[in-house]
Amino acid sequence: MKRLIIAAALSLAVAFAAEAAPLPAGVTDASYVAPDGSRTLSESIEIAAPPMVVWKLFTDVAAIKATGVSDAWVDLRGGGSLEESLGPQFGRGDAMNIRHGIIAYVPGRLMILQNQNTPAGLPGREAYKTIIQIVQIEDLGGGRSRLTLTGTGYGAGAEYDGLYAFFQEHNAQGLTTFKAVAEKLAASR
Repeated sequence: MKRLIIAAALSLAVAFAAEAAPLPAGVTDASYVAPDGSRTLSESIEIAAPPMVVWKLFTDVAAIKATGVSDAWVDLRGGGSLEESLGPQFGRGDAMNIRHGIIAYVPGRLMILQNQNTPAGLPGREAYKTIIQIVQIEDLGGGRSRLTLTGTGYGAGAEYDGLYAFFQEHNAQGLTTFKAVAEKLAASR
């Protein structure tokens, strides 16, 4: 019973902390809870760069590395993968890398991913493999884009709560990094 109370308190603390965290400037949140109780995390940002420049942040090794990862490997095809190393000591296929399987993509517009490997230490690490990640790039015209990161399938329970809170914060921060890198790439064209 004591464990149940502690778990419930932790779950409420994570949920409260996630709600209290302010979004970085320019990031909008369109997250929601579905009628079945599953949650979708969806955050976006407008970027002063055309869609194909933003697309490079997910498909071009040099652009991916400019966002702060040590190395990246992209096998751009249905059934391919996107793998990122968080340290120079981790080579391709290392257990400490983040690797997503590419389910489908439309160049410059959409990439649908599902996690295949996550480094130890991520809250809800095993639950993450059930989340579908959707990268959407919308052409706003005039050399501007909207980048939206959406994760679907967050269920109930402490494991999903921790994972949701982690990505609610880190996706929002990532969007500001993507914006800065894409705008720098666009300016150098």
